Amino acid sequence: MFITNLQDLIDTLQSKLPDYLELKLGPDYALSRKKFRCPLHDDQHPSMSYKANGEIAMCWSRCGAVNIFRAASSLDNLPANGIEWITTTLPKLAELLHIPIQLGELTQRDK
Repeated sequence: MFITNLQDLIDTLQSKLPDYLELKLGPDYALSRKKFRCPLHDDQHPSMSYKANGEIAMCWSRCGAVNIFRAASSLDNLPANGIEWITTTLPKLAELLHIPIQLGELTQRDK
């Protein structure tokens, strides 16, 4: 099977970083704060803030720019690249965030 709405799925997931962090870290962790502790390292002082309408969080201490896929790689040990990113990470995040995936067969052009 093939994800037929792949680019739409990626675009939708990119905007869900705040929702993902809320699910993984609790409802009060980062949604309403301008700065919050980075969940990717032992952050003693708030060093992370959202940029780009919540698509990216910037850790000013150690991690740099973090999107939902990098966060999922670190927090859930999901693949960050390669075919496993498409076959494992995208479906897992879509399921977790209740985003529909459209499956179909590869077209001759896709093959």
